Amino acid sequence: MEAHSTANHVALEYFGITIDQWRASSRINFIHPDDREHYLDQAENGFRQGAPHEFEARLMRHDGEFRYFLIRRNPVKDEHGQITRWYSTATDIEDRKRAEDEIKKENIVLVRKSNKTSMFEEIVGVSAPLQSVLNDVTKVAPTDSTVLITGETGTGKELVARAIHKRSRRSARAFVSVNCAGNSVLTHRIRALRP
Repeated sequence: MEAHSTANHVALEYFGITIDQWRASSRINFIHPDDREHYLDQAENGFRQGAPHEFEARLMRHDGEFRYFLIRRNPVKDEHGQITRWYSTATDIEDRKRAEDEIKKENIVLVRKSNKTSMFEEIVGVSAPLQSVLNDVTKVAPTDSTVLITGETGTGKELVARAIHKRSRRSARAFVSVNCAGNSVLTHRIRALRP
């Protein structure tokens, strides 16, 4: 780690150490073991480039709890552009990280729930004509028939074709969509590749 000559009182209180302990090489122990290599790499790369940089790491509080921090480092340069020292700030982002983790977990649960409750997760709508089309998809998908889907541009023909393929016995095979333009009506001929 780089030489740390000073630290403010807030940092020393957070770690529960003295300025002499701050200057000791053992301060690496205040960084979570899983984050130490990344921390050292970021420090080395940032200092080598001589440019401001930032990264996240978990730092151990005086009570032994690790919390996420956003660490930002900036060089201080003299009138000739030479770096004379660095200053760092560390912003506690533990609450943000926990919120992000909760959102990720909720998204996973919602996706799983959506997949269980919706046979047609890519097709949205509740109108009677759409429900009729989805009913036809459910009927034709398990068969070995070639299906011809026609309709105006932008009506979702490919979504319907994908829904049929996804629910067919050939869903593990490649899906091929062939767009055969004819006048103002587009026709998609969909079939699963045969071995």
